[in-house]
Amino acid sequence: MSRKRVVLVCMVDSIHVARWIAQFEPSEVEFTLFPSTPNRRVHSIIKEMMAKNGNIKIVPFGGKLSIPLWGMDLVFSDHVRGWLLRRMLKRDQPDFVHALELQHGGYITSRALEDTSIKTPFIATNYGSDIYWFQQFPRHLDKIKNLLARADRYSAECNRDVHLAMKLGFAGKVMPIVPNSGGRSDKDIPVKLSPLHERKMILVKGYQGWVGRASIALKAIQLSHHTLAGFEIVVYSANLKTKLLAKSIASSTGLKITCYNKGSLSHNNMLQLFGEAYLYIGVSLSDGISTSFLEATIYGALTLQTFTSCVDEWLVASPEEFIISNFDANQIAISINDMIRHPDKFQGLQNSNRKHLMRKLDFDSVNSVAKEFYLE
Repeated sequence: MSRKRVVLVCMVDSIHVARWIAQFEPSEVEFTLFPSTPNRRVHSIIKEMMAKNGNIKIVPFGGKLSIPLWGMDLVFSDHVRGWLLRRMLKRDQPDFVHALELQHGGYITSRALEDTSIKTPFIATNYGSDIYWFQQFPRHLDKIKNLLARADRYSAECNRDVHLAMKLGFAGKVMPIVPNSGGRSDKDIPVKLSPLHERKMILVKGYQGWVGRASIALKAIQLSHHTLAGFEIVVYSANLKTKLLAKSIASSTGLKITCYNKGSLSHNNMLQLFGEAYLYIGVSLSDGISTSFLEATIYGALTLQTFTSCVDEWLVASPEEFIISNFDANQIAISINDMIRHPDKFQGLQNSNRKHLMRKLDFDSVNSVAKEFYLE
């Protein structure tokens, strides 16, 4: 295809954004990044691609100006950055404007496109909670409906979110379902992963607050502490509340619990942890497919993920065994104990799920779908 000019309204510090861009050759797409959140830093992978490829630029108010602009838009409901984006679209007339995530990027783009003289096609990409969670709030629901009415194309990581978008009025082209973070290459995954019986780590997603419920996962760990003797508990993306609770549980149970702050681990560090984990636990009130769940599975760990994600659409072997059906720490503890005591029961099932995900996440297959986004 001829080289396309795409304005990405996105979070410039996001690994998901970096991975999306990395799928395209410099000769295929020229990206202009319009920052959607108040960040002064750009993800290191994006920086590397900017220096190497020459097909990426970031609008100048993505740095120190991003915070006051964001603050103004809290008061003026995205009118300020909407006007800036509108002016840019009129001036540059790109082939597409693509919002990667709706609550920040999508709302700004929707504001910009209130000017119906702009004919640039609008692609709206749903990140996990964008509709599933925010539809329950009237102020957000109105914005979501307006956004979907203006969008020409819509993408999501699962059918759940496609159905929700259509229910709320989207009538454009639905793009094929692929992970927002792109596919995975076999060469990126060790040929020989450690067998389950050699793994002595329990990995916990440490988000606590907003939709994250790491506290419930940790309470389940506490209830399972006799079974988990000899295991190290590793909590990543932990905030202060999570760390304080983890310290208390470690003190009362004798378990070894290590916490890492949000952003302190690189992506390669995370992949190493997934490859060492016996079990990954993610508890949240809302999620999409959950990239952590995908990567934990393909790196050989058993997984427990709340039903509020799209896990059921991505597993083929007894998905109910790997889904947390409610937010009861006692029930999660029962699942943890079962997985620790009966590894043979789960390993075969998870091996089938892993092979299935490896096929669905094949880099070349996902990449060919991603290229369809920018076809006329």
